[in-house]
Amino acid sequence: MLASAFVVFLVGWWGFLEVPLGFKQGDVKYFVATQNAKDNNIKLQLQYYSANGKYAVIYMRSYGIFVIMDIATFDSTYVQMFIFGKYDKNLFELVVSSPYSKIYKLKKFASGSLGN
Repeated sequence: MLASAFVVFLVGWWGFLEVPLGFKQGDVKYFVATQNAKDNNIKLQLQYYSANGKYAVIYMRSYGIFVIMDIATFDSTYVQMFIFGKYDKNLFELVVSSPYSKIYKLKKFASGSLGN
């Protein structure tokens, strides 16, 4: 997978981005570079490639790795919270944030406060 990710990164310099996964290829919708800041926040640089793209490529600079995933996984709560640090502050409280882990606490709500 690392070799494929390296090819993806190089191909991206020419203005198009395609992911070779085994014998299959697919267009990339997003290329995202992340960097852990000293204050435990995550800096994001997002580049949009193709409206019809089926994959996202994430370069995690702090770890020196690429992650390739489909768009459904990219849009998941897990990826948004733990890789990008994006979450609904009305629903979750960040308890621990480090380069190695993130722990969130689900906030308690009064009955009916979620629109029920």
